[in-house]
Amino acid sequence: MKKILLLLMLCMLFMSMSGCVYKNRGEYLGKVAQSEDKQSDAMMQSIIDALETQDKDALKALFSPYALEHAEDLDEKIEELMEFYPGSEGGFDGYNVSKKSANYGVISLMLDGVYDVSSNGEEYEVNFVMYPRNDEEPEKIGLYLIEVMTEEAKPEGFKWKNEEDAPGIYVLE
Repeated sequence: MKKILLLLMLCMLFMSMSGCVYKNRGEYLGKVAQSEDKQSDAMMQSIIDALETQDKDALKALFSPYALEHAEDLDEKIEELMEFYPGSEGGFDGYNVSKKSANYGVISLMLDGVYDVSSNGEEYEVNFVMYPRNDEEPEKIGLYLIEVMTEEAKPEGFKWKNEEDAPGIYVLE
C-alpha cells in the first residue's frame, strides 16, 4: 500500500511540474513573440481607427499618464497629425522590436512598432513606442510616442525616435 501511495504521489508531482512547460525554448519564445506582435498590431489598429474617425479623444486616451504629463503641446500635435494623415486604404504592414527587463520579478516590456501604411497612392511610415507592462513605473503603461512621415520626407541618416526621446507626437513632412 505504501509503494502504491508513493508511486501515485510521484506521478502527481511529475504531472504538476510538466503540465505547463513548453517542449522547448524555441516554442516558448515563438509564443512570446507572437503575443508581442499581437499587442503591437492592436495598438497600430487603435491608432489607425482614431485617425480614420478623426477622434482626438480616442487617440489621446491611448497615451500613458506619463506621456500625457510630459508631452509638449499634445493637443496641437494630435490636430497636426490628423490634418497630415488622410486615412488608409488597405491596412498596414510592419513589425515590432521589444525590449524586456526583469529584475527580481519586476518586469518592464517596451514595444517599438514600425509600420507602413498606404493612402491615396502615398506611402506613410509610422513608428510608435508603447509600454504594455512596466512594474517599476506603471504610469508609463500605454502609448509613449508616435512618429509619422511620408517616404519622401525621410532624411538621409534618419533614426526613429525611441524611449529615450521626449514623449508625444512627431510629424515629418
